[in-house]
Amino acid sequence: MSGKTKPEKTDKQIIDEFLKKVSEGEKNLKEYEKTLNSTKTMEFEKAYFEDMTFQPGSIAGNIFQIPSKEKNKTYFDIPGEGFDLSIKHYSFRFKELKDCSGMLDVKKKTVFLDPRDCNNYVILHEMTHAYDWMLDHCYPYPLRDILIIRLYDKLKTKIEALDKVLMLFSHYTYQYNVINGKEGDHSTLFYMKCLDLELRLGVPFGTISGFPPELRIKIIRKKPEPKGNEAGR
Repeated sequence: MSGKTKPEKTDKQIIDEFLKKVSEGEKNLKEYEKTLNSTKTMEFEKAYFEDMTFQPGSIAGNIFQIPSKEKNKTYFDIPGEGFDLSIKHYSFRFKELKDCSGMLDVKKKTVFLDPRDCNNYVILHEMTHAYDWMLDHCYPYPLRDILIIRLYDKLKTKIEALDKVLMLFSHYTYQYNVINGKEGDHSTLFYMKCLDLELRLGVPFGTISGFPPELRIKIIRKKPEPKGNEAGR
């Protein structure tokens, strides 16, 4: 018993099916763009960038406080006038890019993400760029320097040979950006924050920063100090 052979698709049918897939893909990207701009990036901000937005309780959350003369009150909060370091000021858009997975356009206040190579790590990478740029260009306070010092103080308890790691990164960054004339601004603060994110997420170092694998030295996570009766064992 021979089965019926399916008729070959016409050129028009092939083109129509292709256009339908493209249309569905574009629709899915647009829906994901909405999610990125409405909820996902704000969730990331709350979970992972409380320090770069100087939220209360973070490592840099007390810088707007001074001693108070009032009884039974230790500090008086001083909010920065017009202070608003939030990713909500940036829009996220999908766009095919050349030689990179993501790109921050500060003039358009837009983060472009390549849909062919986009994941949460790329989003966190570009968000770190955005906060770094805002700290460097938008506020007269020495917020950036304060954050560098406090991130360093936090990371030195968690990473062995942190100074060596930062020296290597600064040397690579200089070679990459200045000598080779490549675009991109990967500052020391940017890299320190990426180290912090990689530690918190438990992923290999370089996953978020994008530091080239061939130049990565072995970064060792410090073991937690023993507590209580465990000390001395």
